[in-house]
Amino acid sequence: MAGRVCLVTGATNGIGRATAKALARAGATLLVHGRDADKTEALVAELTALAAGGEVHALLADFASLDQVRALALQVSQRFAALHVLINNAGLLTDHRQTSQDDFELTFAVNHLAPFLLTRLLLERLQSSAPARIMWNSSSAMGGARLDFADLQMQRQFDGWTAYANTKLANMLCSQLLAERLAGTGVVANAFCPGLIDTGLLAGNRDFGADGIARLKPAMRSAADGARTPVFLATAPEAATISGAFFLKSHGDGLAPMQIREDREQAERLWRVSEDCVARWLD
Repeated sequence: MAGRVCLVTGATNGIGRATAKALARAGATLLVHGRDADKTEALVAELTALAAGGEVHALLADFASLDQVRALALQVSQRFAALHVLINNAGLLTDHRQTSQDDFELTFAVNHLAPFLLTRLLLERLQSSAPARIMWNSSSAMGGARLDFADLQMQRQFDGWTAYANTKLANMLCSQLLAERLAGTGVVANAFCPGLIDTGLLAGNRDFGADGIARLKPAMRSAADGARTPVFLATAPEAATISGAFFLKSHGDGLAPMQIREDREQAERLWRVSEDCVARWLD
């Protein structure tokens, strides 16, 4: 990975942190995103000690603010001449309805609109850096999604798990549609489900409760294990030619692509709605 520039969002914890560590050891130039300055700088110091030749840079942004997402994309474009890998990893799961700084439902804003906007803003740099790779941290939880285009912000009835599932479906749909649109450009796009990983995502979540989380704990795998698929997608030579696929860790080793039949009409509609939501940040 020497000479390859990789951006990992949500890099200060869990799968993002483990992915960043693996890429540092592989010699990549790393751009690590976090929202807490102290935690992000501490991670930079840790990764620099691990790095096999590549530089490590911190990028700060709160994904609950699309102004900050846009500023992050501008930093990348202005400071770095190339971007070869974009790993859309940052995400959250909440047990009650909250809104972002831009008045979107928080799960939808952080898990979907933020990576959608970031990817759109960095597409030109990725294409000019081709061969390049984009990946989205999705989830098999998308099987529980109920995308209601009349109420995407879940104002009528909010359920945290459904909100999360909706965004994970959105990640997969956008990845597949983007892969199709990028055909022939040298840029591939894929989505993955790392499985049930011990990242703290459920900590304090009242929908699960302490007892529910305790019951799930024995089935949880390490963050390093959860990073296996995104590291493969970022580094493996054979992954350079795979696009529009879904990788599921709970079925096999997580390194074999699965083709999931998308609802093309739903994907196209979601893309249009998403572009409408972020339109003023795309100018």
